[in-house]
Order: sequence, then C-alpha cells, then structure tokens
Amino acid sequence: MARISFKHRTFLLPALAALLVSALGGSAVAQGPGYGTPSWAPDWFKYCTNPKQWVQWTLDNSGVLQMTDWGNNYGSTLNTPILAFPGGDSVSVWMDNDARSDHYKQVWFQMNWDYAGAVPSFGPATLHWWYGTTGGAVSLSQPNSGPVGPGLGQGYFVDWNNQTVTFYWEVFPQPDWERLSLYASGVLVTNIQMLTQCNPIPEPAFFQMGALLGLGGLGALRLRRR
Repeated sequence: MARISFKHRTFLLPALAALLVSALGGSAVAQGPGYGTPSWAPDWFKYCTNPKQWVQWTLDNSGVLQMTDWGNNYGSTLNTPILAFPGGDSVSVWMDNDARSDHYKQVWFQMNWDYAGAVPSFGPATLHWWYGTTGGAVSLSQPNSGPVGPGLGQGYFVDWNNQTVTFYWEVFPQPDWERLSLYASGVLVTNIQMLTQCNPIPEPAFFQMGALLGLGGLGALRLRRR
C-alpha cells in the first residue's frame, strides 16, 4: 500500500490537500443528534453520553489520508474537522465545538505511523483553543514516560512497540474550537484519530480548576474565562 511520507511533503502536500478537499466533499458523515460512538474509541469515551465528537483519517490504497469517520452527539451542526500539514514535519487537526462555560473539554489524539528509513522524532505537541474573546495554548516538548488519558495524566506518549503517538489534555471552559499540532519526522502516517468530549463541572467548580488547567509545570500558556 502506498503511503505519504513527511520527507516528501514538498511534492506531495499540494496534491494531498486537493485530494482531501475532494474526499471530504463526497464522503458521507454521521452527524448528531444521537448517542453514537466509533468502535475504535477508548472505553472511557464509548460509555459516556455527554456531548462528544470524533473523527478519523486512514491512508487508502492510493496513498491518500481519507476521512473515514466523523460524527457527534451535540445535536447541532458543527463545521467539518480539518486535517492539515502546516509546514515542516507537522500535522494539525482542527475541531469545532459548541462553547459551554460550565463544562470542561477532554481532547484525545492518536496517530499511527510506519518507519520511513530515518530515526523517528516527535514533539513538540501543541494544543490551541479559543473561547469567546480569549485564546489559550499548551506546548509540550517532551513525551511522558507512560500512557496518557483520563486517570493516567495529561501530555503525549510515544508507544514505540505499537508505533502510535497519543496526546491527552483537559481544557476549561469548553472552548469554541481546539487545534492539536504535532511535530513528527522520519515517519509515514497511516492513521489519525481525534476525540473531544464535553463534561459538566462537578460542584464546587473551583476545586476542579487546578487539575483541569494542568498547570503543573507542563508549559500551559494564557487562558482566561470570559
């Protein structure tokens, strides 16, 4: 199966961008309302009925990353997620939201890769978001030593055995949108998945904010409530 290498992005990315636009225009997407959950999602996401969204791109036999799954149970129309290669050895996924001041957002991203002949390198991983009139971001230059996710910690983890990179972060309040960007060199990207889930803040809310903002020395940047 043909695959797209970051190494050859100079020649392939313009054509890839055109093909992605064409693919999105003709693909059938599952959109709320409804419960919905993709089979490939982790259990913590599958079994929660709070507002959530999911998207997946998979490399096809023509060497094109096609959107193969997209849906939500927000009960409203969201803009189509955007997969981009903004320059250098970077991949970026943007996802739309319904902003909610009393909810927090879980952001989960996973990329599968094959070796491309060079020694792979990953990071930084940067998450940007926007709420009302204020933006925020967190940039992480070093991977975690173990898996990330609810109950495991925030950050990103490189699983060399399974050839995956997984990112997880929590944002308060639920923003208008978020964008995850990851630097990755020396790899062939074969699959990209992103999940976002919106959860009510338990009372009292202020006891939750320290953990949700994830300020513990991990490089969190400016974030203010409107």
